[in-house]
Amino acid sequence: MQNPIRIGTDIVEFRQIAEETANDPDFVFNLLTKDEMKLYESLGAAERLGFLAGRYAAKEAVLKSISAKKALRYDEVEILPGRDGQPYVVYSMPVREILAREKLHFIEISIARSKNYAVATAVAGRDKR
Repeated sequence: MQNPIRIGTDIVEFRQIAEETANDPDFVFNLLTKDEMKLYESLGAAERLGFLAGRYAAKEAVLKSISAKKALRYDEVEILPGRDGQPYVVYSMPVREILAREKLHFIEISIARSKNYAVATAVAGRDKR
């Protein structure tokens, strides 16, 4: 029987994201969805790097938790803030298809940042019935 809970974790150094954005002009566009881009553009310059690092770590954690590292692009995984500020995963059609295939019902996400790092953990699982 398949494990009812899966966990994915990722940590990224801000320096890595700064290098990616400097080396790849499309990095931000390939990472963020339209709604995430609006959030990014609303931030001051000092906050943008932390936002990108957090989103990158969160998307990596989600992809690991649903076993989809090679099946989805980053811009197919959308993470938005809820009313209470807690991030949540928007279930796009590609994400829904993988959840159905893997017999998973939910994904929860947590993102944290320090001065130089962002870390995220995603928990995917099945509802207890």
